[in-house]
Parts: sequence; structure tokens; C-alpha cells
Amino acid sequence: MREYIERDVLLTCWLDKGKDLFHVKINHHMGISHYLSKQGINIDCFVYKYKICNNFIVWCQLTNSKNKQAYHSSGFSAKPNIEKAVSHALSEAWGALKYKEENILSKSSSPLKDIQDYYFDIRNTNKVKVLTKYTKSCNYSNLINLSNITLRSKYQEIISVDLSIPELRNQGLYCKKVIGIGGKSMVFDYHLAPDMPKYLPLA
Repeated sequence: MREYIERDVLLTCWLDKGKDLFHVKINHHMGISHYLSKQGINIDCFVYKYKICNNFIVWCQLTNSKNKQAYHSSGFSAKPNIEKAVSHALSEAWGALKYKEENILSKSSSPLKDIQDYYFDIRNTNKVKVLTKYTKSCNYSNLINLSNITLRSKYQEIISVDLSIPELRNQGLYCKKVIGIGGKSMVFDYHLAPDMPKYLPLA
């Protein structure tokens, strides 16, 4: 559920060029931020202007100016604790960046190549910046004062379908499909959806 909320909220914010996002300067000792800074990787952290069901919605961008092929990545999180949310988003973005670097070194190909090509491509830098054109700055310490809204106020209905097969359940794993009526739809087949911006930072 949290993953659905974070993706739906951020997709809406991107299409609105970031007008509902706060650009937040984070503490260099939060999560792996200190390590990333020492590696010369730039961090941009954005937080949705509302908490949803007491969850902070966080988007972290990493930019590595030293590597033009694995140049940019994103990580996302929705958690009740802002520090844990930021730390999780940073770790996810760093994992995505390392994955791209490893793929470049191994020269391996995969069905995700089309997504990766634009997702990490330096030529999309200015396009990605458009997604945050109207963001506003906010002090990290002020995030605890964000208003909280409920799922009912954002979606007409939430439908959750359990798709877990017995083999998954036996391993303690579960699979669910969540649909929010009134939310944005995410399309991954860009050949079938040419009107969907190719530079959205999907991870």
C-alpha cells in the first residue's frame, strides 16, 4: 500500500512540475548521505507537502557528474518516520545507481534497457529538472508540522487483491495488486503510451 501511495503521489507531483513538493536540505549524517557526499555524488531530497495516513512521502535524487552513463538515479519511500523515509529513499537510489554501473561494466543487456537508457541518461538532465520546476524550499525541522490527510480524502476507493500463490506463501512471501480509484495510472510500456514522458524517474 505504501509503495502505491508513494508512486501515485510523486507521479502527480511530477506532472504538475513539483508544485506540491518541498525541496529539503538533509543532514549529512542521515543514512548513507555522508558516504555519498564523500563519493562526490550530489543529493536532492523532495518531500510531499502532506503526510498521507501519517506517512511522509519522500523522493531522493542522486547525481554522479563523474559518470556520464550512470549519471542519475532516484529512490522513493513512504514511512511514518521522516528520518527512516529519507534513509530508505537514499539507499534505494544508491542501489539503482550501483546496479546501472555494474550493468555497464558487464555490458549485459536486458528487457529493461529502454527504461534504463532514459532513466540514467545525462541527456535527460534538463528534462528531469522540469519535474521540480515549482518546488519550494523547506527546513528539515519543519517537516514534522506537515498536515496529515487520509486515503479517503485522496482516493474514491482503494482496491487490494491478493495474488500470492501457494509457493510464495510457503516462503513467507506475498504479492498484492493495489488500485487507487481516482489516482494516476503508471504505464511501463512506453511504445504503447507515446504520450507518457520518457524522462520520469522510475526505479
